[in-house]
Amino acid sequence: MEFVWLWKCSSRCWTYLQIEWPGGGDLYDIISSARRDFRRSFFIEVVIICCWNIWKQRNDFIFDGLMPSFRSWKYGFKEDVALLMHRVKPAVADALKSWMRSLL
Repeated sequence: MEFVWLWKCSSRCWTYLQIEWPGGGDLYDIISSARRDFRRSFFIEVVIICCWNIWKQRNDFIFDGLMPSFRSWKYGFKEDVALLMHRVKPAVADALKSWMRSLL
């Protein structure tokens, strides 16, 4: 877990996704605050996919010697969101698609 927060690009990932993690407080309060500020129904899904792709960057670094990069993370994130869109209700898929288009 340490790698997730220490990897320099992880803060760029959260900024890209428009998710702000407030400092202090317990974990429940931090997640609740970030979820409230994100204001979309698919917050948990986005957080899980983001963390999963940061974890995959870590594994690529440890096991294959590949340097983590925002570009590689972003590609994996978009691929996983595209897969998620096939498993959610059409309204959620449309909202996710619209949100993804709004990202820089």
